[in-house]
Formats: sequence, structure tokens, C-alpha cells
Amino acid sequence: MDQGRQEGLQEGRQEGEISVLLRLLERRCRVVPETVRQAIRALPQDQVLELADAVLDIQGLEDLQRWLGEPSS
Repeated sequence: MDQGRQEGLQEGRQEGEISVLLRLLERRCRVVPETVRQAIRALPQDQVLELADAVLDIQGLEDLQRWLGEPSS
């Protein structure tokens, strides 16, 4: 039971980090398309933290898509 609680806490923490990250990216990029949101939610934890570090360097949606390795629209 203790392991289940730890896993739940970890998942909740990661969801919270992604939520804050998406809010910051919305302020930076204005609009974050759902496909980009899904790509961010699918990132492993270490890449979520790397993207959080990169947020201040991202100037817009094209930079974000480039960081994610997605083609620009």
C-alpha cells in the first residue's frame, strides 16, 4: 500500500509540473495547440524538467515545436 501511495504522489507531482509548464508556455506562446500539449504530456520526467529550464529561452510556438522536434505548422 505504501508503494501505491508513493506512485500516486509521484504521478500527481508530475501532473502538477506539466500543468504549470503548460501555463508558462501559454503565456510565452499565446496558444499551445492540443497536439503540442499531448506531446508535452508524453515527455518522460527528465525531459519535462529540461523543457521547464528551456521555457525562458523559448520565444514562441516555433521555438517550442523545434524543441519538441515537431514540424512547424
